[in-house]
Formats: sequence, structure tokens, C-alpha cells
Amino acid sequence: MSLIALLLAILAVALGVVSLVLQWLHADVADHNTRTLFDRTRTLHHLHLSTKHRVDDLEDKMNKIDEWAQQ
Repeated sequence: MSLIALLLAILAVALGVVSLVLQWLHADVADHNTRTLFDRTRTLHHLHLSTKHRVDDLEDKMNKIDEWAQQ
């Protein structure tokens, strides 16, 4: 009877350790995913700004061409 109780106690401790390790790994993965998402969002924002500046430059050039053509 005490052997069964000892085995159950060892099993409970082992499951607790496994649970803690899995929680730690999940937190690490979640943190990595959050950082990756932030980096991707920041990259997309920079691409958007870069594209917007290029479009603005093209519009300025087109306006200058229109002005030159009207003269």
C-alpha cells in the first residue's frame, strides 16, 4: 500500500515538473511570436511609408510634366 502511495507521489512530482517545463516553453514561444509579429508590423509600416514617399514623388514629377506641357 505504501509502495503505491510512493509511486503516485513520484508520478505527481514528475507531472508537476513536466507541466512547469511546458509552461516555460510556451511562454518563451509566445514571447518570440510577439517579437516576430512586432518586427513584421514595423517592417510593413516602413514599407508603407517608403511606398507613400515614392508615390508622392511620382505625383510631383507628373505635376511638373503637366505644368511644362501647358507652357
